Amino acid sequence: MNYLKILATIASILWTGINVNAQQNPEYHLITLSSSDPDVAVPMKFYVAGVYDGRQFTNNIGTVQKGLANRQVLANFEKPFLEEITAYLTNAYPKKEGLYPVWVRINDLYVSEYTEQTEETGYASAVMDVMVKQNDSLYIEGTYGGNVESSSIDVTKFHALRIKQALNKCLGLYEVALPEEKQHEPFIEDNIKHEIPIQPAEGIYSSYLDMVKNKPIGGANYYIRQDKKDKSRYYVINRTNSMKCDNYYAYCDGENVYLNVTRLTHEKFYAKTERIANKFFIDNLAYDQNRAITQMAMYQLVGIAGWLATSDISMPVMIDCYSGQPFFLSNNGIKTLLEPEPQLLKEYKKSNKTPEDIKAVIKKYYELHNGK
Repeated sequence: MNYLKILATIASILWTGINVNAQQNPEYHLITLSSSDPDVAVPMKFYVAGVYDGRQFTNNIGTVQKGLANRQVLANFEKPFLEEITAYLTNAYPKKEGLYPVWVRINDLYVSEYTEQTEETGYASAVMDVMVKQNDSLYIEGTYGGNVESSSIDVTKFHALRIKQALNKCLGLYEVALPEEKQHEPFIEDNIKHEIPIQPAEGIYSSYLDMVKNKPIGGANYYIRQDKKDKSRYYVINRTNSMKCDNYYAYCDGENVYLNVTRLTHEKFYAKTERIANKFFIDNLAYDQNRAITQMAMYQLVGIAGWLATSDISMPVMIDCYSGQPFFLSNNGIKTLLEPEPQLLKEYKKSNKTPEDIKAVIKKYYELHNGK
């Protein structure tokens, strides 16, 4: 009897059980913006009159690391999202005589941590639309992003401060924007439900909502560069200063879409995608199994614990164009997907199971299911 196989099977079962339990009862680290951090806001020509929530993911605001083993734990606010954000912004930018009102829609807000040797780095990222009211209707004047990072021995306790700084950066960019740079786009609260175009315009996208609206930042100022050692990794480069742009949502070179996969890998790079129905297909993505529990809860994935328990750490992945949910194409995951189509399942089993083989059978599956 092969005791190693028995132990591996037991470990797989235990790991699956842990993952299932984590999906049902994820652990959260709670953050509040009403903490006694120093006031990091500066006076503006406007005050914040109201806040809307336009985020793609609404069940958490990212991840933090807990304990000596740096366990990945989901982060969330102590109070409901809009209550926390509205309380902070309306207090930091209060109504005063001589100021005009603006409204904001938060399209993205995310915190994370990364540990390297003896130092931790904490990140906060925010993207918002800033709007003004005219004739009782709101108009979007622009979309602005703010990214903040800081390092220390323990960065977890400073997430609230970094979130505030990221929000303030967004509003600061709006404050200094030139009149000719501002838009005048009618605000429709449900416009985030539109589909992402098959061929997005060339340029860089601050958030998924920019892709829905097909309104990138000028493409001429950016270009894509492939990693010399790892050909599956790409970096978006700013032409004006030759710096990497790590915190954007995606980049399109006019033909291909490159998605920022930092949230899935915790490493800063973009992955080249191919559009299959309403999914972005990535040939190969390294998946850190130590982050599996957190990622499943973050993206509200149900029933995939068994797929990843015994899978390789690198595999093709599909990302839903609208929801952003990842679907890791492990061997078991593909079999589950293809189960309703026996001929395709048979074709997959007979193939060499290369990314090209997987891509071909996935395309056929979505053709049979009208892209759904």
